[in-house]
Amino acid sequence: HGYHYYFNNAFDSEFKDSFVALVQMMLESSYHDVRKEAHKQIFARWLFNGLFEEEIQQSLNSKNQESLLGYASVINQLLVDNTKGYNHSKMKQIFEILVNSENEEILKKIGRFFGKKFWSKKYAREFFEMYVQSKALNHNVYNILHSIEESSIGMAQFSDLIIIMIQNILKLKTQDLMSNLDTDAITRVIQQLYDQAENDDDDETLGYCLDMWDELLASNHAFIRNMTEKLDGGLLA
Repeated sequence: HGYHYYFNNAFDSEFKDSFVALVQMMLESSYHDVRKEAHKQIFARWLFNGLFEEEIQQSLNSKNQESLLGYASVINQLLVDNTKGYNHSKMKQIFEILVNSENEEILKKIGRFFGKKFWSKKYAREFFEMYVQSKALNHNVYNILHSIEESSIGMAQFSDLIIIMIQNILKLKTQDLMSNLDTDAITRVIQQLYDQAENDDDDETLGYCLDMWDELLASNHAFIRNMTEKLDGGLLA
């Protein structure tokens, strides 16, 4: 599995030019699936080998949806596997563009990486920091909250960003919020952060959590009454 199908070594070998020509031919194919693989290859080769700079710039300038969806696929995969050898700063630049795209399909796609493997990456915080302020957040609230709940690693290092994320979630229109969210998940995530902070004697995060409860209660969202009724202990006890 992993990155074997991106045949990294081929692009470092004497056959590099032939492989570059092959990818360029794939790009002109009349078959969508073939073009899709070409876009993934172009992005991967740019990250790993510094190739296809011109094609990347053209796609970004034209906001070509087919190519940008291909780039999102590669980023999703790299954020969950253990592949080494690519330039993560370059990937971050494109990530920032994609999570703020005007295209709903791209925004939905660039959120499928949230999970245990992502949270344990050393640069997870950098990517999450961009994500919580992005347009893509609105389309992936459910995935993110559940991945935070299910994460076995302590989420203390992300607590300030999780609080910002919840504040941004609450700015969504109530209808959007209700359709995208298991609303109890917000309660559970704050409780989880609070418990972790209590264990760690982390007064700063305890303060964040209590402030967050005040904001939740003051926000007067339709689902707040449900949440407070269901609390049987914990922060408000």
